[in-house]
This record gives sequence, C-alpha cells and structure tokens, in this order.
Amino acid sequence: MKYADEKPDKLALVDDKNNITYGQLFKRATELSKKYTTKNKGYVVKAERNIETIIDFYAILLSGNYYVPVDPQIPREKLDYITETIKTNNYENTLYIMFTSGSTGLPKGVVKSHENYLAFVHNFIKTFNLTSDEIIANQTPFNFDASAKDILVSLALCATLVIVPKMLFMFPNKLIGFLNEHKVSAICWVPSALIIIVKLKTLETIKPQFIKKIFFVGEVFPIKYLNLLIAELPNVDFINLYGLTEIAGVCLYYKIPKNKILKEDTALPMGLPLLNNKVYLDENGEVCVESEQVALGYTNNHEKNKEVFVNGMLKTGDFARIDDNNNFIFVTRKDFQIKHMGYRLELQEIETFANAIEYVDACACLYDKANEKIVLFLVLSKSRDDPKKEIILDLRKKLPAYMIPNVIEILDTMPQNANGKIDRNNLQRRINKNGKDN
Repeated sequence: MKYADEKPDKLALVDDKNNITYGQLFKRATELSKKYTTKNKGYVVKAERNIETIIDFYAILLSGNYYVPVDPQIPREKLDYITETIKTNNYENTLYIMFTSGSTGLPKGVVKSHENYLAFVHNFIKTFNLTSDEIIANQTPFNFDASAKDILVSLALCATLVIVPKMLFMFPNKLIGFLNEHKVSAICWVPSALIIIVKLKTLETIKPQFIKKIFFVGEVFPIKYLNLLIAELPNVDFINLYGLTEIAGVCLYYKIPKNKILKEDTALPMGLPLLNNKVYLDENGEVCVESEQVALGYTNNHEKNKEVFVNGMLKTGDFARIDDNNNFIFVTRKDFQIKHMGYRLELQEIETFANAIEYVDACACLYDKANEKIVLFLVLSKSRDDPKKEIILDLRKKLPAYMIPNVIEILDTMPQNANGKIDRNNLQRRINKNGKDN
C-alpha cells in the first residue's frame, strides 16, 4: 500500500454512506490485520456491498493470509462446506479463493494468487491506458469474481472506487445522477445492468457526463440494445471483455470502432488477446489460454484440475472461431452444445437470432434432455396476438428446421442471479419440474 505514504489524502473508497482515503484505508486495515494471527490461512468474509468489506479484504492480505468472499445470505450448509474445504487448502501465496456454483450442487473453489492478479492489473492498465485519475463505479457483488477487477485495478492505480448501491439499478435516472455526482470515468458492468438504462430510455433525459470507458463482461450483450447505447454515447469507448473465473481478470477484449453500427443477428467478437496473454484454439476449436493470469486451480479437485489446467494452460470450455481480423468469435459453450434429432447444434446460435427479433426483450435457450426438446424462454417488449407462432415463423427465416425450438415459454420477467446475469439454473429447474408434472 505505497499510496498510503505517497497520496494519503487521495480518496480510495466511496459507498452510499461513507468514504475513506488511502491513508485512512491503510491505517484501518493495519489495525484490523492484528486479529489475524496465522499465516497462509483462508478467512471467510460475508461480503456486504460497503467499504467495510474491502477494508476486511485488505486487512486479511496485510496479515499474510487470503480472503474467501461469500454471499452475506449464504445458507449454513454451504458455508460449512466452504469453511471445511479451505482448511485443507495448501496453495502458496494465495490472494483469494472464489467459490462458484458447481455442477454437482456443491460450490467450486478457484484459487487466485498474488502473481495472477499482479499480472492482470499490469496487463489491463497498459492495454487501456488507465491512470490514477480514474473513478471506477462497481456494480458486481463482492462475492462474484468480476468484482475483483474493480477492487484490484483501482488499488493498483491509486484510483477511486465507488460502490454503487444495489437499489439504484432499479431507478436508472437516479443511477446516472449518482455516477455524475461522483464523476465516474469508467465502469465494468454486466450487460443487463446497462440494458435496463436503454430500455427505459433514460439517456434521453440524463446522460453520464464524465464516463469515458464502458467495459461489459459476463454474458452476451444483445446487439440491438448495444447499438442504441452507442448511439446515445458516441464519444464513449465501448469494450467487450472475455474472461472466466479460472483466470485473473480477462484475457480477450474487443473495442468497438467509433460510429460503427453492428449487425443485430451476429455475435459480438470476443476480440484480441490482452497484453501478455497467449490465446489460441486447440484442434477441436476450444479456447485455450497461456498466461501468468491463469489461476492455480480448484480446491481439492485433482481430477478436475487435470482436465482444465494442463501444464499451465487453461482449457476454457468455450469454443470459438477466428475472423479475418484475428478476433476470436464465440461459437458455443460446452454446456450449450447439444445433439438433437441427430444434429450437433449450439443453443447460443438460437439465442443470437431470437435476440435480434424486434419484439423480443430477452431470451434464453436450454435443452430438456429427458424429453429431447429445445426450450426457448422469452420476455417480449411488445404484446403479440399469437407470440409463439410469430416467433417460430421469424426463426424459420434464419434457422434450419432442426434448430427451431420445440417449446416456447413466455415469461413476464427473465430470472436473474445476484450478479445480474440470466439465472439459467432457475430456468433449468422450471424445465425439470414441468417434465415431472407431465
């Protein structure tokens, strides 16, 4: 924390109730660190969205230990599992362990080292010419991996991190006012947090006055909404980021050319490798990454580590192709690739075309494996006389017959997880329940 000496009065953290300088942050974190008397031990932090949580993170690191952020409302059983898991962790120089939902229902811990994130913040700052003048607004909950980018890039820059109150995302006008009040210059949010601003036409009445860069990450940004956002903010740089929990930060980026209108029925490029990242496709088209940013591995999961972390190389589980400009273009996720009616197909492709339909507000495509049916969930932006029939007719203009969904479910709202992404587990449970009821 060299900035505590060099710039003690520089504002470090802001939330809706308090703010703290770098000098105050170091002093408080140092005092708090005295209660952590061991070394190389993991401490669980119930990660509330406030300054106190980040002070706790820093205190744990100053004590020579690592933090494990969890949802403040985490169920007791899951908390006990995480607590027991980190007791047997033996990785050296750990920065934090992020637990994510595993396919077995048990949380899956990914171990990030200090070296992983030192490499990332250096590569990210150099790629995008970020400076200590940045004021970064955080949207992602601190128990989600994407939040580490905001926290650690801000600290590395000696910039200011503004923690946006969750309730403001329900009131876009107030949200933009909050960003202006704090003179926010950069954000890195999930697309759904930006889409609501577009849908409610917020930017017709109030615009962010100080934002220079809008990064987005974590899910597909429907092009029709992205085009509207770019049109309203023509002087802002828009950057699509690609990363995953198994890597510190991100490894690919695509900076959208100024004044470019994107085709609505195409996928936005994942882009080019971040500085000092080697990204390539293996013989099957799977995206592989070699970088100092690649995580140390999963906690207590030797078999999964052998499958995903291969001699320092990360097999991402995502498949892509490379276009004429050397941009990586997402094709599908392993989980999204299915075999249906004898054909191998990508559910993501169905979503791309469905999202491009004018009256579709949001969509998600899943597979009912038990009944061998493609299920398309939709939220409509406009009422239709016979929406299911119209959707099928519109999709038939773009897709072969075997890719047309067998079941279409019209929803009032698309379920979201705490990070603002589409909650596909929720939708899968709905499919499973409907299958049993039938």
